[in-house]
Amino acid sequence: MPMIACLVAGILTGAAGRLAAANPLPPLLNDPVDVSGDFRDFSDLYYLADRLAAFDPATGTGKITWQRAQYITRQAFDNMLAVVKPVAPNEFPENEYAANPTLPFSIEFVPPRTVRIRVTSGPPYRKNSEELMLVRNGTVLPQINPAQSILQLDWSKLDLVVFAKNSPTAEGLVCLPSDNLLHELVLNKDGSAFKLANDPFGGKAPGTFAWRRMSSDRKE
Repeated sequence: MPMIACLVAGILTGAAGRLAAANPLPPLLNDPVDVSGDFRDFSDLYYLADRLAAFDPATGTGKITWQRAQYITRQAFDNMLAVVKPVAPNEFPENEYAANPTLPFSIEFVPPRTVRIRVTSGPPYRKNSEELMLVRNGTVLPQINPAQSILQLDWSKLDLVVFAKNSPTAEGLVCLPSDNLLHELVLNKDGSAFKLANDPFGGKAPGTFAWRRMSSDRKE
């Protein structure tokens, strides 16, 4: 009986393992994305960074030429290898799409010790342009320098950007992670600049908090 029970348990365990493999668990929010399967798909085309076509150190922009390739196999006796091999274009007409496109990229330092590389994966049909933001007249918006993580934000260097056209007062709200509360900001115009008219923290501002800059009157 114990041997039969072990045999049945082994069969059930094996069946459960095959069922789990055939029906993987649904992805959860913030699960790491596994892209390895896309790099072993023989139906995909791959574009490999082949050479640096151009680069301007002053602006941090340039162009990369991408080599079109495909996943193929090679076999010798009882050994099979999978390799990536450059391929010719297969579209019609042949001159409609670039076989090895040259596309722009850029390097940015945000913040200064972090490098951000922006790579274009297709023709830039939409050009980069300034985006319109609607702000009510007499508004002050707190701004902070970006960082790689929320935990790395430097709350001791907060900018107050005022949007006021012929308005002597600007109002807004600010929330610090130290208390997680909304505090009202009131600024009055003093000459060409704005100054705080109230103490948003009631004299209990954290020691690491400081106003670094008040923007001048902005014209919409």
